[in-house]
Amino acid sequence: MFPALRTKKPNRTSVDHAWQTFKNLADLPAGIRLHDLRDSYTSHAIMSGETLHMTDKLLVHRSPGSTERYAHLDAGFLERAADKVAHKIDGLLGR
Repeated sequence: MFPALRTKKPNRTSVDHAWQTFKNLADLPAGIRLHDLRDSYTSHAIMSGETLHMTDKLLVHRSPGSTERYAHLDAGFLERAADKVAHKIDGLLGR
């Protein structure tokens, strides 16, 4: 995934230097981690309506369990989902 162009090693063992360079060029906050971006991407994909399966494919995870660990859904999103299910159940009960 990250070929080492300047060394005899076949691949990089770390992306730290590239990440620091990118962070500086993109003017990102000093404390942000690459992992934080992955968490945010996952959470926003799910909250935007992507299925867990599709988000899993976008992140190239081997199992949906990995994707679930990255998805941190905000309270408003969870509340809307609960309301949606409750509304559906009310409809089924004829209320």
